[in-house]
Amino acid sequence: MMMRTFNKDLISFFFFLGKSFEKMKNYAPVTIGVTFVNSDLELKGYNSVLTTRPETKDITEAWSRQLDVPENSDVLFNVKDGVVYASKSILSERSEYFSGFFKGRWAEISKHNVELGSTDTTIEHIIIDVPDISKVVFLEMLRYIYTDEVRFNLVPSVEIFRVADKYLLTKLRQKARVEIFKRLTNKNAMSVLFNEAWKWNDLKDDIINFIVDNFQEMKDTPEYKKLAAEYKGHPAGIEIFQEILDRLLDKQILK
Repeated sequence: MMMRTFNKDLISFFFFLGKSFEKMKNYAPVTIGVTFVNSDLELKGYNSVLTTRPETKDITEAWSRQLDVPENSDVLFNVKDGVVYASKSILSERSEYFSGFFKGRWAEISKHNVELGSTDTTIEHIIIDVPDISKVVFLEMLRYIYTDEVRFNLVPSVEIFRVADKYLLTKLRQKARVEIFKRLTNKNAMSVLFNEAWKWNDLKDDIINFIVDNFQEMKDTPEYKKLAAEYKGHPAGIEIFQEILDRLLDKQILK
């Protein structure tokens, strides 16, 4: 009679199965698996183009290219120094402010000629006047709505903060707030505070805390001395300096 020979790994495998099947009483669910002993797996090769190519940037750039294109838009913003085109559907989907705005029909609807290449085409746009914001700032805000990205190297972070606050873009506002704080120095903190930051309590608190923490170095700068001499002419100057003084006393920096 012929005898069939099994290697040790295969015998171990059948033994494992036998032990597992003994547990199947009362139809209880069991898990059957394979145990490999002293086995080597070798990767023969892979397609690096398919497995490592980043796609996020491509998508971001694609959405960015849809912004400010007249033929792909149905909203026209008359900003301080030009016009900006956008899509109502994208703005409504990504911004609660604009969603409510368009539902409320607060904007004027107008048909006008748009130059597309060598021809003029009549396109209907919702027209929104934004006389207090420059084109570069407004475009960067819309770029964030379209792509979730913002370029603080192109636009001052304080301007981004202001426009994000106006249009209720909470995440963008917080990004700008962090960026403003990162860029504070002993020379610019007072001017940032008195020029813009005093209008928003959270931003004002950030900068006052920075001034207090760096007061010993800052008090001798020309920028601090100039504003300290002129603060009474500022609409919130007395209040701001009182807050700075109170926090200095709380930290026992002034005695």
